[in-house]
Amino acid sequence: MTRNHLLDNAKYILILFVVFGHMIEPLINTQEIIKTVYLSIYSFHMPAFVIIAGMLSKADLSNERITKLITSIVIPFIVFTVLYELFNFVTEGHISNYTRDLQPYWILWFLYSLFIWKLSLPIILNFRFPIVTAFIIAVGVGYSDSIGDFSGLSRTLYFFPFFIIGYKFSPKCLFDMKMKFNSNLYVVALFGILALNFTLFSLFHDMQHQWLYGSHSYAQLGQDGWMAAVIRVSLYAISLLTVMSILLLIPNREIKFLSKGKNSLQVYVWHGFFIKVFSGIGIIYVVGTFPTMMTLVVLFGVSVILTLMLSSDFVAKRTQDFILDPIHKILLSKS
Repeated sequence: MTRNHLLDNAKYILILFVVFGHMIEPLINTQEIIKTVYLSIYSFHMPAFVIIAGMLSKADLSNERITKLITSIVIPFIVFTVLYELFNFVTEGHISNYTRDLQPYWILWFLYSLFIWKLSLPIILNFRFPIVTAFIIAVGVGYSDSIGDFSGLSRTLYFFPFFIIGYKFSPKCLFDMKMKFNSNLYVVALFGILALNFTLFSLFHDMQHQWLYGSHSYAQLGQDGWMAAVIRVSLYAISLLTVMSILLLIPNREIKFLSKGKNSLQVYVWHGFFIKVFSGIGIIYVVGTFPTMMTLVVLFGVSVILTLMLSSDFVAKRTQDFILDPIHKILLSKS
């Protein structure tokens, strides 16, 4: 099977920012610039991942595809939920609040939501305007205090429009746009959008970062009335512009280390253990005492090393052979 170099490259860059975002998260209330970097990262990294997931999805719920969804999404979700809860029990002496409150465990919300998005795709496509419908639902759900974090539903609905956009956009549309917007002038304009993103979050660095999670109601974020919807729609616009700029700037050719974006799932599910260890033993907080720019450089360097390590074929193969495949054999029928 021919690899899609553009999307592999994009997934590698994005998973690096996922790791970096989690690495600096414990420090976001210590320095304005760190909070700004965090907000900027969170405005695009998961929206971009969700759009790419939509690009690679099909509106097909045949038995074969359902089985593939179970093996590629549900089983990793179950396995790593158990592993993270075991880690939580060993280090803290109890299961996490995520499980007690019937929520996906921390970073594993993406796998949970991805399964729901793929199941919901054929349904939402029956609407005349599926993207608009998904946006209306996502904006409206923020007014409900009863949904919240329960079962990850609020966050699932918040990111669903990005998934539909990705499905409708398709990789071919992205390639066509890259061919069209490949002049130096367009490149400067795209970098200008990224600079504008950072500038906006620098100006509004005191905003609650939970706005970008999609898991909190407007009331929980201290807003109500029409202004809450305006804020959410504005954040959607910023995210979409930033994501498209990044995707259009990423090279569409094989780059050896970026090609390991094909193993982004392994980075995603494993890196949380390292973040918890680094945070738990205080390494991140020690680095946080350095001058601000040095803190960011050091933690970014650690994120690069961690991403390089976890995206290796060695880790991907061992994860599949020794963890996921045995669970497949136990849980799935052979028919």
